[in-house]
Order: sequence, then structure tokens, then C-alpha cells
Amino acid sequence: MQKSSSLFLRKIEQFIEQKELMNKSQLYLVALSGGADSVALLLALKKLGYNVEAAHCNFHLRGEESDRDEDFCKNLCRELDIKLHLAHFDTQTNANLHGISIEMAARNLRYNYFEALLKDINASAVCVAHHKDDSAETLLLNLIRGTGIEGLTGIKSKNNKIIRPFLCVRRNEIINYLEQQNQSFVTDSSNLVNDVQRNKIRLDVMPLLQTINPLVVEHLNQTGEYIEEATSILNTALEQMQDRVVLLKTEGQTIVDIERLEKEQSSSYLLWYILKTYGFNTAQIKQISCGLKTSVGRVWESATHALTINNNKIIVEPLFTCDTREYRLIEEGLYHLNSKLSIEIKKEPYSIDNGFSKDPKDIWIDADKVAFPLSVRLIKEGDRMIPLEMKGSKLISDMLTDTKVSYFDRQRQYVLLNNGQQIIWLLGRRIDDRYKITSSTKTVLKIKLL
Repeated sequence: MQKSSSLFLRKIEQFIEQKELMNKSQLYLVALSGGADSVALLLALKKLGYNVEAAHCNFHLRGEESDRDEDFCKNLCRELDIKLHLAHFDTQTNANLHGISIEMAARNLRYNYFEALLKDINASAVCVAHHKDDSAETLLLNLIRGTGIEGLTGIKSKNNKIIRPFLCVRRNEIINYLEQQNQSFVTDSSNLVNDVQRNKIRLDVMPLLQTINPLVVEHLNQTGEYIEEATSILNTALEQMQDRVVLLKTEGQTIVDIERLEKEQSSSYLLWYILKTYGFNTAQIKQISCGLKTSVGRVWESATHALTINNNKIIVEPLFTCDTREYRLIEEGLYHLNSKLSIEIKKEPYSIDNGFSKDPKDIWIDADKVAFPLSVRLIKEGDRMIPLEMKGSKLISDMLTDTKVSYFDRQRQYVLLNNGQQIIWLLGRRIDDRYKITSSTKTVLKIKLL
């Protein structure tokens, strides 16, 4: 009995060393639910000499059962002389507030709490008790839902500040270890109901597969490890391919050259590899890939970014936060309107010998045709002006289309308006013909974008 227990602990310690998961000189937090897996993890890490504290979340979803779990964790940590951190959440209200499932709300609350607690106690990582069976279930679940190659690697032993020392053992080994230690645990009744996808896999699919092959869990985990190694090699190649097709990659913008992209082997998969970082889903990326030549000007949005196709380029930028303000310019002077927009206005006598500015960002207009206060705002639907050297008015949206201004630049396009709300200047591009300098001009307003 003791020998079996020692073998279990030795397997855990060897896995931790092999994967470089933990260091005995550092502090770690164990996510403790009170269930068999997390109880065994806390017990094993303590016996192996790691410096651990525990954290328990009460989500108040199962009435007395939730309180029972909390009491169990308190008593266990008292017996083991381990510090316990407790958190209480109104999970149902949080899920309703954010329009998400109970499961997603609980997950978000739990991991946000862990992240904050790690900083508070200066711990290195959170240890969670996922094991081989969990990893096999995850691989199958991802396969059924539809996934890329990385989804077939199962659960990773380390993911940022989350580490999983039990991914080398099966669930039955964990139960055997607890029995040998004469250690009790609690059972979450919701795990015994097959009304959630993962529970259907656990309670129905896996037992059926084990009748076909009793070693199915081991084989799925082994396959996941092979795929993880292959993925590492593939990602190295994809990074090299990405470097060849991405013209620009900054915090504010990513530009992909379509012509170069199409020359690469499996261009559609390369595009998925590039765009998944920005939150675009598989269906969107498939549409984008199919529309590289036919969807010029169309816009796709993820939760965080927008993408458009223009001039044989794929352009990705963070979603634009619309500036709804209208800035007033009451007289000559320097105006810092926002973090990206500054304007300087000067009034000077004019002589025809001085000529005129040809810089669209530094305009000269007839001061006598202008009445303060002026104003600056983003363009609106229906805005019109008379472009310089033209007679009739034109929609600004058509002007921008004619000059092939990108979707993103249109979103950020400001106009300068006279006191009567007549557009004087499409900032950085073109003035209205009614405000141009003529032979009768005596005074000019020099307006410059800084």
C-alpha cells in the first residue's frame, strides 16, 4: 500500500521536473474545490515538499452543497496546516449581467480571482488538478466541435500562470492514492448528470470507447503529445511564412500582402494562423480567404478588431472608438483637440506674390470668408462639400471612395466647419472651393495639422 503511494508521488515529481513546472523555493496556489482531484493535488504537493496555499471559490450555485464544500475545504486545510483563501461569488447575477452561461461566468470569476490573488500573496502560479482523463476528454470535445491542430493536443501542462502537475496520472490512480491515505473528499452532484457536453463525453462516450479499447485514454494522450510536438515544428514554419507576407505589424495595424500570401503553400491555413490572434473565428476567416479578390472594401469585425481588403492588402486594426465630440476653435491659436489631433491657426496679411500652400496638411484660405468660432468633428453620413477647382458639391463619402481611402482612414476622417456648419476643409486632404485664395484676397488663415 505504502509502495503504491510512493510510486504515485514519484510519478508526479518526475513529471514536474520533466516539464519544469515548479520550484520548491517558490510559493504556489492550489485551486481547491473539495473534490477528489484537487484534494489529492493539495495532499501530494504538500507531501512532496512544495510550498503551497489553497484557494476555494464558493459560487453559490448548489445551495447547501456549496456551503458543504466550503466547510470541507476549511477543515482539510486546518488539518494539513495550509493557509486557505476563500472567495464568494454571485455567479448567477454575473452571468445574467454579461449575457453568458453559468459555466463561463464561473470560469471567468475563478480565474480573475486567482490572477489577483497570485499578485497579492506573491505566488508563482496556480496549480489545478486536470489529469489524463480530462485531457483525453478535451481532445475528443474539441474534435467534435471542430478545431485546428492545436485543439488536438489536449490540455497543456503549463499555460501562463496555470500549471497542471497531474497530467501524468489517470483518475483511478488519484482515487487509489486518496484511499491509501484514508483521505475523504466531496462529490459535486452536477458532475454526475450528463446534461453538459463534457459530462456526456465523460459519462457516455468514454466508457463506450473503453469497451473498444481499454487503453483509449492513454492512446489519446499519447496522440496529443505527438501532435503537440508536430505543432511546434509547424508553428516555426508558419512564423517564417508569416514574415514573408506581413508587410507591417504594429500595435495599431497589421498589413498582409495578398499577392505574397497566395504564393505560399496552404495560404488559407497561413491566413488562419495570422488572423486567429485578432479574434476572428474560423467561419469569418474562410469568408475572408474566399473573398480576397471579390470582397474589396468589405469589413469584418471580431470582438476586438476590424479587417478590410484594400489595394490588394488585408488591413487589420483595433476597433475604432468613435469620437462623438465637436471641437470648437474660437480664435487664432494652437489647439490640442485629442491625443492624435492638433491644429494651429494663424491670420496674416496676404499678397499674391506669396503664392499659396500646396500641402494638404497646411492650408491657406481667405480669412474674410470665414467666421469664428470654427469647429472640428468626424465626418457624418451625407456630408458634402465643393472640392477645390470644381463647381458642384459632392458627397465626401464619394470623394474618399474615388481616392481609394481605406475603411480605417475613413473612420478617422475629420472635417473643419465654418460658423454656419459649412465644410471648409477635409482635414489633410482637400479644401472647399468657396474658401480658396483669389486675386482679391487680403488676409489669409493659415491652418496646419500638427
